[in-house]
Amino acid sequence: MSMKLSFHGADRGVTGSCHLIECTGHRVLIDCGLYQGSRELDEENAEPFGFDPSTIDHLLLTHAHLDHCGRLPLLVKRGFHGEVITTAASRELSRLVLLDSAHLQEEEAAWRTRGHRRVDGDVAAPIPRRPGRAEFPHPVLHE
Repeated sequence: MSMKLSFHGADRGVTGSCHLIECTGHRVLIDCGLYQGSRELDEENAEPFGFDPSTIDHLLLTHAHLDHCGRLPLLVKRGFHGEVITTAASRELSRLVLLDSAHLQEEEAAWRTRGHRRVDGDVAAPIPRRPGRAEFPHPVLHE
């Protein structure tokens, strides 16, 4: 039996945890975190994963920090339909963390759209505002 381990995040820094294990015909992703810390890292969050999300069977979410769960909505958007395995506490906390992150990202984009600039001079394009509470696509998280 052979096993393959590949690193798709947190390999050049401490944020963006994302590791893929392939063994006996199964593909298990360990975490799918957001890169944090600079504009360059922010841009990496939108880059391809380095694997096809639709081929992942399971995602093992180790805990609810944003640098471990923050790209989960993007993973789903790009085709992940597998099972997410985590604890009940991590399931609920990651839901809250992702909702809070989405809200903060919308606020920052709106702030930059009003003509403010970040320290690096970047200005964001306007984003559509959704009525009511921010929602995001994500799979059902299982214990």
